[in-house]
Amino acid sequence: MWKMVLSATLASGALFGGPAGDKLAQERTGLLTQVYTRGLARIAQDEASRRNPAPRVRPTRVIDLKPGVNPVGATLRFDGAAQDGLLIRGAADGSSVLSGEELGPASAFARPSDARVLERFPSAVRARVVCTPAGGLKPLQGYGVGVPRTCGVLVFDAEGKLLPHARWPEAGCRPTVWKDGVFRFVDPAPAVPSGTPVLAYGYWRYFWADAALPAEATADGGFRLLEPHGYGFAEKGIAALYGVPEVADRPGAWCVVDDVLYLVKPEGAFNGVRVPRFGGTLLKLANVRNARLENVTLCGTQGTALEAEGCAGLVLDRVRIRRAGGNGAVLRNCTDARLDGCAFAETGHTALILSGGDRATLAPGGMSVRGCRFARPGRLQRTYTPAILLEGCGGTVADCAFDDMPSSALRIEGNDHLVRDCTFTRTVLESDDQGTVDIWGDPTYRGNVFFRNTFRDVGGDGNNGCGRAAIRFDDMISGMAVVSNTFIRCAQGNFGAVQMNGGHYNAIVGNVFVDCAKGVTCGPWGEGKWSEVLASDEVRRKRRVAAENPVYAARYPEIDRIASENGVQLLEGNVYRNVPVRHTGLSKEALIRDP
Repeated sequence: MWKMVLSATLASGALFGGPAGDKLAQERTGLLTQVYTRGLARIAQDEASRRNPAPRVRPTRVIDLKPGVNPVGATLRFDGAAQDGLLIRGAADGSSVLSGEELGPASAFARPSDARVLERFPSAVRARVVCTPAGGLKPLQGYGVGVPRTCGVLVFDAEGKLLPHARWPEAGCRPTVWKDGVFRFVDPAPAVPSGTPVLAYGYWRYFWADAALPAEATADGGFRLLEPHGYGFAEKGIAALYGVPEVADRPGAWCVVDDVLYLVKPEGAFNGVRVPRFGGTLLKLANVRNARLENVTLCGTQGTALEAEGCAGLVLDRVRIRRAGGNGAVLRNCTDARLDGCAFAETGHTALILSGGDRATLAPGGMSVRGCRFARPGRLQRTYTPAILLEGCGGTVADCAFDDMPSSALRIEGNDHLVRDCTFTRTVLESDDQGTVDIWGDPTYRGNVFFRNTFRDVGGDGNNGCGRAAIRFDDMISGMAVVSNTFIRCAQGNFGAVQMNGGHYNAIVGNVFVDCAKGVTCGPWGEGKWSEVLASDEVRRKRRVAAENPVYAARYPEIDRIASENGVQLLEGNVYRNVPVRHTGLSKEALIRDP
């Protein structure tokens, strides 16, 4: 039975430090109860939609893809009402592939003829180095936070295993000092000839914002950055080097020099490599209603695999997207879009961007992602590239599995979304100050519900200036319901499994915390901080949608108390097992009714 009932003590208002008849206590009780019960209503709405699914629309045009690889040399485009009802269907055995990659067989590789390049490789691997023409690949282009480019080069072996772009160190980053456009490693680094182009990857100012920037080696052992970074540069940061022979020191490592792809042969059988020759989007749809893509794989591009704009009723059924240097799928303003049984893996950036609905009227977009698997997004840009970026109003993510994420698995932007019955494993492995589920920066985002999910093993490396959490409500996020979830080893640094920074009227009810250093943590804001933030132009602009649309006050009556009742949170019926710190940082206005 999924429904829950708040305790009689909470319902009476007695938790607020005063008698049940106290007006403020009763108001707070009613509002907190409403946050919880509207969460239950959102769950019930989803239960009803499952029992009464939308009927399948009969296609008006069918494109049957042949089994095997269908090469893509130019973007496949379908625009306008003339394409309504389009069905693109793969073979029944699931073998149909739309691919922009080229398989370079082992026979295409030879020992290097340029001795000067070969001598740049570490001596321990020189005997294993082979090469083949690169065909115009440009892997030293920048990407990441603050870089207006969403593409990149990923190279795989013939069996589809990602091969490492040559880098030092092999994993993580090393401390640096930065001055006058040049950075230097604190520890001894590989010597790179002066003037050599490299890709400098780093967390240049914060441990939660990474970027790879073109650079060149200087004569004195430094590296001059050739592009700016959106957040600027701290005097001390952490960085790594990519893309030159001097750092290709392990089997499988590759780099491009003078339009030639060099590879340190992997151990075991070597059957060649898969190289993304295609640089754009494989498939684009615009303003096509009730289109359907069924039982097909999209792979092998430096850009994004699938883009759709304004495609109401779009269905992706058993679609597999992998090996894309950009995003996996970008589906914008796609009301009633459905993804069923899809799989996303090995994307350079975000796996799925999905938006719909109308935030002005809070009309739901009806988007749903059900029974899908997401693994290893953010192979290039490591932060702010979640498996799913869900935007707008009224979307659902259900029965999905998320595995191996350098940063967040799911970022929420908007209102009344539901995330239920999902499993999240090994997430936020690199990023600081983020959560497996991450929401931040807009006090009008309300009504989102997280129900009966399981989170395991949040956090990885030690770059914790702040911390990492399973669910992170940052900068004024309010009016959320976290109900009946399980958190196992989900707290790192200063963060608990559920972490709130500012905000109010969040309901944390009936969850189980296991082997977490901290359960629920909060960074409460004082009146001065709230006054400063609410007066900022950015927040005033964001709050305008609620001020101009009465539906916000009607649906979220607590929204008008953001400036006066911050810190009013609810913890009710949560269970803690081997959790040394159950909750910390909560303000005196927080209402705690845990056993």
